[in-house]
Amino acid sequence: MNNFRINHLAVWVSIIVMHAIGFLWYGILFAKQWMAMVGLDDASMQEDSGDFGPWIMNAVPLLLQFTFWHGCLQGSEPPAYTLLV
Repeated sequence: MNNFRINHLAVWVSIIVMHAIGFLWYGILFAKQWMAMVGLDDASMQEDSGDFGPWIMNAVPLLLQFTFWHGCLQGSEPPAYTLLV
């Protein structure tokens, strides 16, 4: 585990590309079809803008990966729950 190297530029580029694809897919290309399929309209989207679901769905994997990264820097094996991610 000591020879563990990460190409940080590739990680950041892949994060940006992943978010750009998601923005295009759910925002520009198929927004109306997606909203119709899940039963939403423009008015309900404006009402429910204070939901914490997206924040939680992004924070939990971030915390798990930080735990894994911190364990790798310390030279120890990662905790068992990070291997499930």
